[in-house]
Amino acid sequence: MQDLASLPKDQLLALFKLQEAALGQQISNLKSQDEQLANKDGEIATQTDEIARKSDIIKQLEQKVENLELAFDKLWRERFESRSERYLGDPAQLRLDFGDTDDAADAAEGLADAVEDADLIPAHRRRKPRKRRRPAGTSASLRSDRRSSQRRQELREIGRAHV
Repeated sequence: MQDLASLPKDQLLALFKLQEAALGQQISNLKSQDEQLANKDGEIATQTDEIARKSDIIKQLEQKVENLELAFDKLWRERFESRSERYLGDPAQLRLDFGDTDDAADAAEGLADAVEDADLIPAHRRRKPRKRRRPAGTSASLRSDRRSSQRRQELREIGRAHV
């Protein structure tokens, strides 16, 4: 580039006007970009507010789902806890309790299949207590008399030992 001091005045003015036009163009470009950035900032703020609002809605819905699950579990326990044995023994009982609907029929079929597949162990049955046979010639009263006299003898010996 030439030394600016050596250029004639007309050329300097033309050069300055070119630079001024270029700077004006850059200024308008920068202003346009500034407006675009301001618009983007506004969009980001709006989206951030919307995200926060939706996050609150999600939390509320999650809490509602949790409450519904707890209520469902409670109702399930109330409904089936005391009667589960009768459903296992006779899955058709579901149809009686819940009406003769397709859902109740499907549930009864599913429960019947599950009972068959589960190979449930039958409930423990208590045995009848066996009667003890006493030796011939002895009675319960004679044995209890013998035990009580032995116990008295032991207590007497303990008493003598302490004296």
